[in-house]
Amino acid sequence: MPKPYPEEFRQDVVRVAIVTWIERTYHRRRRQASLGRLTSVEFEIVMTTPALRPA
Repeated sequence: MPKPYPEEFRQDVVRVAIVTWIERTYHRRRRQASLGRLTSVEFEIVMTTPALRPA
């Protein structure tokens, strides 16, 4: 019996892909009210002291 969907459309594979996208893309771009309307990446840049920033 043939598989109804390709491997990349299995529920567990799709779930991991969605969670990965949310964590890597959406949360890093989304402005957070608790961070003064900055994205999490912008907040980290502002709050990191110059001595701790990579050269």
